[in-house]
Amino acid sequence: YPERWGYLQFSSQPVSSVTFNLPYQEQQKRYLWLIYYRQKQWYKAHHHYAALQELGITSPVSINKKNNVLQLEATQHQFMALITDSENKVTWAINQEGFIQRLTQPDE
Repeated sequence: YPERWGYLQFSSQPVSSVTFNLPYQEQQKRYLWLIYYRQKQWYKAHHHYAALQELGITSPVSINKKNNVLQLEATQHQFMALITDSENKVTWAINQEGFIQRLTQPDE
């Protein structure tokens, strides 16, 4: 479960004065993993993948006060869930195998 691995933060400041914040893109990926695990549960019970609403997940979601749109494309045997930052248009995706990839680059 690489999505559950820890994060290591280095700082030259005293430990008590440093606050760790999960990187923004990792927060986005947490939503993808949520969809992934719910899809696996749904598939086990229904023998096909579900639509986003059937999983009890709504879109858009707010991450660090930025709107992110969730999308889900599903067939009987596969799915791809996407999260797109409405501000910079970066899209991350996860499929039924747990493969995460960046689909778009930020606007420059």
